[in-house]
Amino acid sequence: MSWRGLPAGSLPRDVVRIAVGLVLIPAVAILALSFAMVQLLPEPGSLLFPLFLVPLAAALLAGGVLLLLSSRELSRMSKNQALFVAQASHELRTPLTTLRFLASGLEDREKARALENAVAVLEAGIHRLIDWGRLTGGQLHLRLLPVSVAHVVGEALRRTEASLAARGQRVVRSGLEDASVWADQEAAVSALVNLLTNASKYSPPGSTVELGIGEKGEWVTVWVRDQGVGIAPGLQRKIFRPFFRLPFVESQGVEGFGLGLAIVSQVMAAQGGKVTLYSKPGEGSCFTLWFRRGQRE
Repeated sequence: MSWRGLPAGSLPRDVVRIAVGLVLIPAVAILALSFAMVQLLPEPGSLLFPLFLVPLAAALLAGGVLLLLSSRELSRMSKNQALFVAQASHELRTPLTTLRFLASGLEDREKARALENAVAVLEAGIHRLIDWGRLTGGQLHLRLLPVSVAHVVGEALRRTEASLAARGQRVVRSGLEDASVWADQEAAVSALVNLLTNASKYSPPGSTVELGIGEKGEWVTVWVRDQGVGIAPGLQRKIFRPFFRLPFVESQGVEGFGLGLAIVSQVMAAQGGKVTLYSKPGEGSCFTLWFRRGQRE
C-alpha cells in the first residue's frame, strides 16, 4: 500500500464548506420560502415581503459563487507555494554541503564544531521544509509495509546521537525489545527523530531523555519523554498546527520553523496511526507515536 501525501490544493476545502454551509444552502432555502409564500398569500399587497427575499437570496447566491471561485484560486496558490518551498529547499542543500566541507578543514576544532552544529540545524530545517512541501503538494510517497520497531528506534538513535551528545544528554530505553508495525520505514524513523530532537532541545543540558516501546490492543506505541518545562493545556492542541511555536522558545534560543510536529501528525495519520501528547507544566512532556500492528493481508 502506498500514500502520496495530501491532495494538491486540499488546504482550501474549508472555504468550500463555508460557501456551501453558510451561503449557498441558506440562499436556496430563502428562495424556496419566498416562492412558497407567493403561492400561499392571497393578497397582492402581502407579496412585498416574499419579493423582498428574492434579491437577498440572489446576493447570497452570488457570494457563494465568488467563494467557490476563490477556493479554486486558493487551491492553485497552495500547490504552487508547496512546489516553491520544495524547490527552494533543494537549492539550499549545495551551499550547506560546501560549508560542511569547509568546517572539516578548519584547524580550530572549536570553531569547526560550532560551524558543523549550525549547518546541522539548517539541514534539519531544510529537511522539514522539503517534507512539508511534498506533503502539501501531494508529492510525499509512503510505502506501507510491516516494519521492525527495533530498526526504527536504532536508526533514529543513530541520527540523533551527535546532537544529544553535544548537550551532554543520554537516552534511557525501556519496554519491548521489538515489535512489527504497519508503517513506511523512513517516515517512521523521521517521526521518531523529530520527537527525540525536540526532547533534546527542550530539556536541560546533561538531562536524560526516556524512550519506550509498548503495546495497547491493536497498537504498538513508541514514546519519548523529556525533562522540559511542560506545555500548558491550552497550547497542547496548537502545537500540531503548521508554523506554530510555543511562546517561550524565542527567549530560550530554540531554533525551528514550527513544522516538525505538524509533519509528524500528518504522516502518522497517513500510516493509519497517530501522535498524542501528555504534558503538565513543570513536569515535562511525553509524545507517543501509535502504530498499527505489522501483520496485514
